[in-house]
Amino acid sequence: MGPSLSAAAEALRFARWDDLPEASLPWDHVSELALAQGISEADVVWDMACAGLPMPAPMSRDAEPRREGDALSQS
Repeated sequence: MGPSLSAAAEALRFARWDDLPEASLPWDHVSELALAQGISEADVVWDMACAGLPMPAPMSRDAEPRREGDALSQS
């Protein structure tokens, strides 16, 4: 299994309520955030779950665009 599939399988294991019976979410807060942002409660929970993940580094504005024929652009 690749890293993405392994992480998804791990997330499914952790999502099972019988494995984590004490798990709970602040549903009032989740509902408020969903309503304020015009998104679903599931999207709010997803955002909350991903909040601890590191964000990818932003691309440099000084970087030159790849041109046809560059070694990295050929695949």
